[in-house]
Amino acid sequence: MLRFLPFLVLPVLISLGEEMVQGQQPPRLQDLEAAAQRTLEYSERKPIRWEIAFEVSNGREILVEVVMKGDRQRSRFFLEQATGSTSLLLEIIDTDGFWYVSEKNTRYKCLPYEACFSSASMYGFLARSDVKIYDQEMGSIGEFEKMDGAVAVYRAPLDDQARSMVSAAYEQLLNLMAIAPKPKPGMEEKLKTYHDFLNSGSQVRINTRTGVIEQAGALQHVFHVRSFQKLRVVSPATFDVSDQEWEDRTGSVAGESNDWDNVILIQNDPVWKPGSKDEDGDRDFIMLNLETGTKRRVPFAMGTIGSACFSSDHRFCFVTGWLPYDGTIGVFAIDLETHEHFRLGSEPLLRGLNLSAEISPDDSLLAVLQVDYEAGPLQFRLHLVDVESGDSTQVGQPYDMAYLNWLPDYSGFVLLVREHEGQLKKTTHYICRMDLNGEVTKLCQGTQPQLLRDSGRILFEADDDLWYTCSLEGKDHQKVGDGLPKFGFLSADKEGEQILMMKFGGRDGPRPHIIDVETGDAEPIEVDTGFWAQPRW
Repeated sequence: MLRFLPFLVLPVLISLGEEMVQGQQPPRLQDLEAAAQRTLEYSERKPIRWEIAFEVSNGREILVEVVMKGDRQRSRFFLEQATGSTSLLLEIIDTDGFWYVSEKNTRYKCLPYEACFSSASMYGFLARSDVKIYDQEMGSIGEFEKMDGAVAVYRAPLDDQARSMVSAAYEQLLNLMAIAPKPKPGMEEKLKTYHDFLNSGSQVRINTRTGVIEQAGALQHVFHVRSFQKLRVVSPATFDVSDQEWEDRTGSVAGESNDWDNVILIQNDPVWKPGSKDEDGDRDFIMLNLETGTKRRVPFAMGTIGSACFSSDHRFCFVTGWLPYDGTIGVFAIDLETHEHFRLGSEPLLRGLNLSAEISPDDSLLAVLQVDYEAGPLQFRLHLVDVESGDSTQVGQPYDMAYLNWLPDYSGFVLLVREHEGQLKKTTHYICRMDLNGEVTKLCQGTQPQLLRDSGRILFEADDDLWYTCSLEGKDHQKVGDGLPKFGFLSADKEGEQILMMKFGGRDGPRPHIIDVETGDAEPIEVDTGFWAQPRW
């Protein structure tokens, strides 16, 4: 798809004037606009092809090759090694409203964005693989540096908001490195990247003949358009799917009966194996039918998903997800029937990093936790979003908080608040209540609280690593079964009678179970191999 690019990753647009740079004159903005318009008009009549590359690690790149004609598109994803060898990872043929996916030895047909790729990061590259062309609404691009053949090269500095956010992240990283007994690998490299970005901004390259933006982005989100071709014809075989057999995965995850009671949300990395170094891995949120085992990805079209929760009727899924060219984690409502996306929130929610979202029992309000870099390390602010209007308001003061649970009368939350002493050397976990004005009341020590609706009690993990329930005042602690050792990361059903939890310590990695709250009995959920995490009813 061709897109005008009204924004880049965090750079500000500044005036150029008519100055000469090293004897070279910058192209006129109306000429860039005209070139972009010609490219756009051509793409509406004729096929086009482009290659766009993204650096990953150790000199490797992901190369995405796209051929597009009208509303049909073929996207191929390659891994290029530093040695020059190339391997095909994935192919998607988008035609007639369906995706035809080829991956390793698997071929299947599905609805757009519902494919469960073996590598969830492919969705991030897919979201960034559209060609961006210049739009006059951008104004000037930055400080003109030079002409490189037909390519105009600019340097784009940060705007005030972006500078404030990156500066706060830079200072926070400095503080973490100062107190860490042994800095994590890559911290110094990330610190240098932030420093260079603050001082120099990012480079933008625009082809003056096509109006295509060949390079832009910053930090870990730089792209390079290697080639862009206006084709006269394209082989019919490019989009032909009739000569292959495709497994049909177009049906609803809820089945023909449309029974959503057995459908849960859960993170999955299907290629993870026990002993893998990175358990934070390449995971994505999928919808899993507990009865049939059917899996479908939450159809978020912007990239990778950070958190997800269903509306009470399962018509919508509310997600936080990376917007790679916006430099933010946005909040969205996705209509699971139509796949329509609705971005939620107003300033400052639109320009921040939003880590989690929790819908109220009546689906009217969405509680969102946003990173507050300026408040210090591990500080978050609560925002409430009116789902109908999309507007948001900030609530209370920043805390290190997590595990938001709406109270049944919508008057506030049960949540976890962490207090730190001595530069994060000592941390105490408290189960708390918070009202809608942001006033916090400590109930007891513990972590991972989960409100059980019908009983009005709170399930939590105590300091002995066992699980208990308590009253809404933090009193009357009662152990659940044998205490559920080795269990964690929980989600209750609507009534609060059954809990989804992950069990750790097995040879196959964490595995989801269903827990009966009254008895503490645990029943494993049958799932495929791979890494599983963060189950949600």
